[in-house]
Amino acid sequence: MEAVEDSVRANDFIILRNCFGRFDVTLKLEGMNFAESIKLRTAKALVNHAEEHLDLKKNKRFIESSSGNLGVALSMIAASRGYEFICIVDPNTNATNIAIMKAMGANVVVVNTKDESGGYLGTRKKFIRERLSHDNTLIWINQYECEANPAIHFSETAHQININCSDVRKIYIGAGTTGTAMGVSNYFKKYFPKIDLIAVDSVGSVTFGGNASPRYLPGLGSSVPPIFFKKESFNRLISIKESQTVAVSRYIARKYGLLLGASTCTVLAGMYEDINATEEVLVAISPDLGSKYIDTMYNDEWCDEKFGSEWRNINLSSNEPKTYQVEL
Repeated sequence: MEAVEDSVRANDFIILRNCFGRFDVTLKLEGMNFAESIKLRTAKALVNHAEEHLDLKKNKRFIESSSGNLGVALSMIAASRGYEFICIVDPNTNATNIAIMKAMGANVVVVNTKDESGGYLGTRKKFIRERLSHDNTLIWINQYECEANPAIHFSETAHQININCSDVRKIYIGAGTTGTAMGVSNYFKKYFPKIDLIAVDSVGSVTFGGNASPRYLPGLGSSVPPIFFKKESFNRLISIKESQTVAVSRYIARKYGLLLGASTCTVLAGMYEDINATEEVLVAISPDLGSKYIDTMYNDEWCDEKFGSEWRNINLSSNEPKTYQVEL
């Protein structure tokens, strides 16, 4: 019988024809596994590393910070391997993900104090460090610094794109912890350096060097500069407002009948904004699906509360991008 962590598949690709009236997009759907996100790859790699190098098999207890999807994936693996898991989340983590984690036995702690940049990541990491100082049996698997994070996306995610999309010319990748982004970038820079690599992030994140500002959609972005990230590994960097992510989510749902997650819709918004996106073969990594966002990104009242009417006034049916927010 297939183990939970082995439900990640290699060949879940779909093509969105005539997306935004401008190009076809090949989407690598990473949400087609039991955890419904690309974070199942990351979770498996981190837990395996902790078992091999951090005495996790002996201590059987670990802690991690998550905006949601990684927490779900780690909860599944912890339950299946018999480990205690403590997940540190924040108010932007959607209630569905928290409920799923708890259902699988995870101890979920919500931190409510913002860090110096106005986000929660610094606070989540500070909580973990304080907890570790009082509990020497607890292991932090540390997705933010463990090289197993980008390594799994080098060996699996990028390799699968290569063997399934041999004629790819441009790859668009979301930037969160940047484990996926750097793993994929390192692979293609090494083996296929002529392919354009474009990193996409949310406005308000500090990853690309911009100023911190409030963000409401979990997944991409950071209030603390990611250790893995290297600007020079990408041909372009594109920052997207969350209101545009919402507009893209509705466009994709009504044009293709697909509910995609916030990270995926941000990446697709980045493709829309990229004036260099052409009819060449375009590939985007879709980190997650949208069912967990029904009460937030797909809820009109929630979006009006967070973004006002801005998301309603974005017209994605035109053939020309409206803005082109790029930081180099």
